[in-house]
Amino acid sequence: MTIFTSSIRRQLLFLFSIIMLPVLVHLWYAGYAQRQQALNYAELQVDSSMRIFSDRQQLLVEKTRNLLAVLSRMPDVANGTDSNCSATLAAMHGSYPEYSTMVVANLDGIINCCSLPLPKPLNVKDRQWYQRALSTRQFVVGNFIISRSSGKASLPFAYPVFNKDGSLHAILGAALDLSNYDRFFQDSPLPQSSQILITDRNGTILYTAGLGSEPSGKNIASVQFLPPFDESADNSIITRLRHGEYFYWRRNITLENEPNAISLVVGIPQNTLFSESNTKQAIHFFALSALLILMAGFAWYYGSRLLITPIRLLVEQTRKISAGKLETDGPETQLTGEFRLLANSFTAMTGQLVQREKERNAAEQALRESEQRYRALFEQNPVSLWEEDLSVLKGYLDNLSESGVTDFHAYFEDNPEQIQKCLQMVTILHVNQATLTLYEAESEEDLLGSLNKIIPPSSEHLMKSELAAIAKGTPFAIEVENVTLGGRVFPALINSALPVGYERSWARVFVSVFDLTERYHIERQRKELERQLMLAQKMETVGTLAGGIAHDFNNILSPIIGYSELSLVGNDLTPVTRSHLTNILNAARRAKEMVHQILAFSRRQESSKALVSLTAITKEVLDLLRSSIPTTISIRAELAKGLRPIYGDGSRIHQVLMNLCTNSYHALKATGGTITVGVSDGPLQENSDPVRSKPHLLLFVEDNGPGIPYELQEKIFDPFFTTKGPGEGSGMGLAVVHGIIKDHGGIIELVSTPEQGTRFNIYLPCGEEDEQIEQQVSCELYPTGNERIMLIDDEESLVHMVREMLIKLGYNVSGYTSSLEALQAFRGASASVDLLLTDQTMPELTGVETAREMLAIRPDLPIILYTGYSETASPEQATQMGIRKFLYKPLSISQLAGAVREVLDTPA
Repeated sequence: MTIFTSSIRRQLLFLFSIIMLPVLVHLWYAGYAQRQQALNYAELQVDSSMRIFSDRQQLLVEKTRNLLAVLSRMPDVANGTDSNCSATLAAMHGSYPEYSTMVVANLDGIINCCSLPLPKPLNVKDRQWYQRALSTRQFVVGNFIISRSSGKASLPFAYPVFNKDGSLHAILGAALDLSNYDRFFQDSPLPQSSQILITDRNGTILYTAGLGSEPSGKNIASVQFLPPFDESADNSIITRLRHGEYFYWRRNITLENEPNAISLVVGIPQNTLFSESNTKQAIHFFALSALLILMAGFAWYYGSRLLITPIRLLVEQTRKISAGKLETDGPETQLTGEFRLLANSFTAMTGQLVQREKERNAAEQALRESEQRYRALFEQNPVSLWEEDLSVLKGYLDNLSESGVTDFHAYFEDNPEQIQKCLQMVTILHVNQATLTLYEAESEEDLLGSLNKIIPPSSEHLMKSELAAIAKGTPFAIEVENVTLGGRVFPALINSALPVGYERSWARVFVSVFDLTERYHIERQRKELERQLMLAQKMETVGTLAGGIAHDFNNILSPIIGYSELSLVGNDLTPVTRSHLTNILNAARRAKEMVHQILAFSRRQESSKALVSLTAITKEVLDLLRSSIPTTISIRAELAKGLRPIYGDGSRIHQVLMNLCTNSYHALKATGGTITVGVSDGPLQENSDPVRSKPHLLLFVEDNGPGIPYELQEKIFDPFFTTKGPGEGSGMGLAVVHGIIKDHGGIIELVSTPEQGTRFNIYLPCGEEDEQIEQQVSCELYPTGNERIMLIDDEESLVHMVREMLIKLGYNVSGYTSSLEALQAFRGASASVDLLLTDQTMPELTGVETAREMLAIRPDLPIILYTGYSETASPEQATQMGIRKFLYKPLSISQLAGAVREVLDTPA
């Protein structure tokens, strides 16, 4: 009997062992697969974080490039040795604290000025960033270094500063403080317990986060588990390395194709990676162990009780069921007869009870797992999520609805104080980590309570739509301004969602908040670009119109100027007639200058510079202003006499004065006042900027208007910046003024005090001593000749006028209004023509085409080409095809006489 019983126990245990073996293998494999999945997911997180870091590094490079480009154009920084340079760098450093230092080094590597106080002079000639910027003359991203001026691990940038002649003046440098990387990794998907380490190409540790010790500045050899830097590796992640309790990933990152590669290492603890899989595997193994123990007890129990009478088995089973022990199995299946039927009934009953208990336990487990998944999604979601209780508010709104309120928009419009009351009824139950970050809260307790902390009073009226939606029992979505606990106001999109079961009570509502600051910024940029595009299209239209006006207007002015000059050549004119003709000629020349200004403004023609009198231009502008400005604004002139001329474009200086005086007029239009314009010798200032250290003139425009606020004074010369209302200004006036003064080698300064007035000081260099202002040549001194000239112009009046000018100068002239007829005549007698004078714009053959045909017949033919305006011909193109001279209409006698004589007297 004992042998038989032992055999049954051994067989049952062996059978259970065989059954459980694949279960054990499956559990082990499932745990292994979960660990691999966790590792792969972690690798995706690391790769995403590393790519985000690389992208942000590149954005930082672009930001720094633009910042250094702006700094390099600032006079204080470009000068480099001025005492204001360090102050300017310090002020800029204060605006950009992410940089550890900003410096300007001369061509010998010595730092002339620095945003930080230097205890002693520093030389950066041996620095790689300085050498590369010096050799490439371009923006450079250097190797990661320990900054000498700040003593911090830094990423250096360099930008060349050029003199006005294009030569290299200095190297402008800035160093990014690597401690700023903390905020790069704050919102990364990496676990909080991760370790982050950055090294340079030489193995020096530049940055660490999450390490127990502080190895920054040491070599990577001090961290034995990390492999050395491999320059041949690409930018993909290097295979993970397991060391101790961590898994490590490594990746090389290069900026701007420079030899400044760094190595980014991320370590994640194994217990963080495998926490979920370890928990699940422990649960499974615990359940399996319990089941094994239960099965062993089952085998032992039935083996030991195999010979006990069926009645005792049934009694024992009944007692266990009555005691609530449902996990036990029924009697042996070897029973026969009525005992077997009764045992089977007991077994079926207990099986059903056990199954129901297991289903209940499984449902409770599934509910717990679902709650855990929800909590993980809620906490780790990058979107700001809120769990709120709106039951009190919903009840209050329902009461208002029952009392007869149907239009809640109108109700809250008439009772705005009720909005604040409603906001106080909202209870915040829970928020996630993204919410704490967005609202600058240190802990969840800072935000729990009502919404008063985050809804500024100026936005409370916008909550009407939300309250109306809650009253109707529908989810809401509104855009409203929120305020962080630190006081930052930002636009937010707020959406609500009702969980199942809370549709009536609103005791649990999920709210998501999206920060729209970036979207609003992008939208403003898009509108600004659209506006600039429209302005550019308008300027293109103006340019096209200017070209057409210039051509037709110059054709009209040509006979006016020509015949006026021809009439003035005679000696039989009365003084009154000569005065009248002189006035006509001066007016026509002024009109010619206006056409020149239109072309220069539309960039259809380069401006021409000569020695001009700044006092004369100022008088002309003031005469024009006195007739156009109301009498409530007085104009005062302070013009010194005997001043030297300046070398510049008179029409553009005229434009500068008009723009500045117009701005002063707008400032005084409402209140009246005085505009003062003055010209004087500028006092010499040694060791100052190049303009004021040499002979120069001071031109100033001053008004006693309301002045310019201090916070706007740095922006007034920016293109498209204006404080005027829509339709009153384009924001280009002062930008154009600044460009013109800079093009003339001058300097413009703003001196303005709010409520006291504004003054613009302009410093312009004087002309050279040996230059002279161009004077009109008297009629008797025009160069003459007796050569034979062929004249072609489709305007018959111009042919007659120019022919008469040339005849007056002694030449033999044959005039044609058809280029084809002139070409036919030239083919028959090419040797009898000493000079071809032709217009460019003609209907049959253009001047260039006519010249090409005649040069093919006679290559040494001297040719002068003139035009009122043409987009298809330029002086350079004319010279390249063999044309000797290129003139613009209208032609004066002196201009025509000089050009003809110059071409005829110059050998081919």
